[in-house]
Amino acid sequence: MELREVLKEQLNASHHENGWFVSLLNSIVNLSDEEADWKPNEDVHSIHEITTHLLYYNERYLHRFKEESVDDNRKKILFRWMKG
Repeated sequence: MELREVLKEQLNASHHENGWFVSLLNSIVNLSDEEADWKPNEDVHSIHEITTHLLYYNERYLHRFKEESVDDNRKKILFRWMKG
């Protein structure tokens, strides 16, 4: 199996298929905005903050991998969106 196929299978497994852990999409599918923003205390990040962080860096690494320029304003846009 080629590396590309391995990566596609791993991405699919972690995002769509429940295994020994609940997949990302299945864990957030019915999450309300209030639940996504909830934090047990100020020392931890909310689900919303964590997923925004992951989205930002995943996009950044994808652009780097594809040898495309990275929009430094994207972080400001994402975090402005996150704050509502």
